[in-house]
Amino acid sequence: MLGFDVPRGVSRSTSSPLSLSTLLLPPHSHLSLQSNPAVGFPFSLWLRFLRENRSKLSLRRSLRYLPRLLFVTSFSLLSSLLSSLESLLYPPSLVRAQPLHPSPIFILGAPRTGTTLLHNLLSLSPALSTCSTFCAAFPASFLLAERFRALFSPFLPPTRPMDAMRLHWDLPQEDELGTCVLAAGASPYSMLYFMSPVDDLLPLYTLSPLSPQTARWTAAFRLLLQKLTLRASLSSSPGRLLLKSPVHTARVPHLLALFPDAKFVHVRRDPREVFRSAVHMANTTYHHTYLAEPGEGEVLEFILRQNEVLWGELDRAKMFGLLDRDNFVEVAYEDLVGDAGGVVERVWEALGVEPGEGFWERFREETEALEAYEPNERREMDGDVAELVESRWGKWTRAWGYAEGEDVQAMIESVPRFPWESAKPVPKSEEAGVGEFMMSQTWMRAGCKCPDCL
Repeated sequence: MLGFDVPRGVSRSTSSPLSLSTLLLPPHSHLSLQSNPAVGFPFSLWLRFLRENRSKLSLRRSLRYLPRLLFVTSFSLLSSLLSSLESLLYPPSLVRAQPLHPSPIFILGAPRTGTTLLHNLLSLSPALSTCSTFCAAFPASFLLAERFRALFSPFLPPTRPMDAMRLHWDLPQEDELGTCVLAAGASPYSMLYFMSPVDDLLPLYTLSPLSPQTARWTAAFRLLLQKLTLRASLSSSPGRLLLKSPVHTARVPHLLALFPDAKFVHVRRDPREVFRSAVHMANTTYHHTYLAEPGEGEVLEFILRQNEVLWGELDRAKMFGLLDRDNFVEVAYEDLVGDAGGVVERVWEALGVEPGEGFWERFREETEALEAYEPNERREMDGDVAELVESRWGKWTRAWGYAEGEDVQAMIESVPRFPWESAKPVPKSEEAGVGEFMMSQTWMRAGCKCPDCL
């Protein structure tokens, strides 16, 4: 049995149930300097980020985080130096001349659904390249600085704070962390530092063509991918990228506008288990990056609202025919932790990817190592918490076949993966420009009659 949390139907709880009054712990570890991707900001981008968020910096909310703020600001000077030296070795003209593979693979799914596990397993393929943890943390300088990555080890704990899974600089990581840095915080991941209502950053989730920040994010994303492609070519690795960031789940239209031949893998999980795990992550991880104290109720609403956006936007992408059997495969977390080999084989087959020589041997070694992993303790939810989760995420609990008292596997198999295949798809050809494609999506969404839009 693989995975980060005890799967549905297994109880190891020895703690009191999750209740609204004790759900989230107050922020702690204010002096922690580890697990903070802000260290990769070059000085100019860091100042721009702070300037654009100056309204969130206050004596009341930020005083206890002052040592962290000063540390990151000081470290940004080193990041700027490394970035300048990198530009001498690898001029921007060389980086921007890198052709991107037309068919990257995106792993989609809300946080705590098993996307990291699948990402780690698929990344064992020699046919694919990934964004490593070091590249995500130092996107402005990794072409140069990665060769000295051992010197940066003090900033990275040996295990992840939310689930004790191993962590090192060479593991695949979420590319959005690097894009956030290169875009000077024009990313939903800016909430790692300044918690905000999700709806305030909704254009950065969906990358609306009407938002001026979409172009800023896209330029940073493309630059990161070009640097990763150059990195792969320098090591004679393949240029096809395997990318994973939960926020990509809400961006299928924009990602297809950039890469019409992109492939997608979605990992779904019982929303109630997702909530338990997300609360645990908030209590163990978020405090490592805060630069201002979150307001009362902000973290809980962030957890609930973010997944509504991610899952809702993915539903719309399916509804409008953007995801089909040629470019999309969906897997259940429960299947992944119960039969990882079978799920991975199905993913390769659905995507039309040959994993390459030596993959299955590395896969066997990896999964054998994971067998000894001890999952997080599973805490039950009291009635108020269960009612809250049902009111916000219940429709996905039912749509994915996780309703109580039902044959879960039979329900999953009986629900069509593409119930709206008759919907008129939006053109995905290269002839359809980004603006035309995105505007057509906006127009169709305005006329959508699904439950989310009514």
